[in-house]
Amino acid sequence: MDLVTVTCNLDFNQMLLQAESISKFLKPCTHWVVINDQNIDKQKWETALAPYYHNHTLKLLTPDWNSIPAWDGWSKQQAYKFTISKYLNDDYLLLDSKNFFIKSTNIEEWNNIQGCGLSENLLNKGNKWLPTIQAYATKLNIAPATTITCMQTPYVFKIKEIKKLGDIDLFVDWFLKHPVTPSEFIFYSHLINYKENSQPVCKHFTLWPKTSAISSKQLNYFDLEKNIKVFGVHRRYLEKLNFEQIDVLNEWLIELGFQNKF
Repeated sequence: MDLVTVTCNLDFNQMLLQAESISKFLKPCTHWVVINDQNIDKQKWETALAPYYHNHTLKLLTPDWNSIPAWDGWSKQQAYKFTISKYLNDDYLLLDSKNFFIKSTNIEEWNNIQGCGLSENLLNKGNKWLPTIQAYATKLNIAPATTITCMQTPYVFKIKEIKKLGDIDLFVDWFLKHPVTPSEFIFYSHLINYKENSQPVCKHFTLWPKTSAISSKQLNYFDLEKNIKVFGVHRRYLEKLNFEQIDVLNEWLIELGFQNKF
């Protein structure tokens, strides 16, 4: 299994934290890093990331901005999660820039996990996704489903499922130009004809924009929770914190042995 992250200049610092966490906690693997920006300083990224990949293999991709038929970075990053399959022959674990490992682990621990390991009902989010669900079900000739794998990373893409899409560039063209709000994870859930997971597996925890400021006591819990291997801090969560609250996160990172901080 390979590791894949689609990142951008806006998340440069968090990407360094992720790279350091891979070096510290993840057994050797290949990490594909796709830079999703209109203007890319490849040398900057190579210089910053390379020191963390003595035991891992870094594959840095800098696609032309116009290679994906979408005007915004949010849509393009979804497309890259599919097009990366052109380079791979194995399953791959998708991370966002906000994710980083917090204890020793092996990427193969995600081998038998569907998606992120958890289920969610999209009806709890209102009716926004109903046109998307219907479009994807029609495309795949299956019944539409409102229960999907949670739209969270880390998230597993099985290569045999992605290969069913045929010409991946033609698929991406359809995916981005279809007149619905795109979601790579809703599509993947329909692609594998996902049914609600009766035995959920959760190896991650994320601080989302609406999450309350976390305390040192709460952070220390994750050191004891042996199943949580990946932590995530959303960019907009960080933006709402004051200096003291950011210090709480940084002190925790220091305790874990990190040099990079928020």
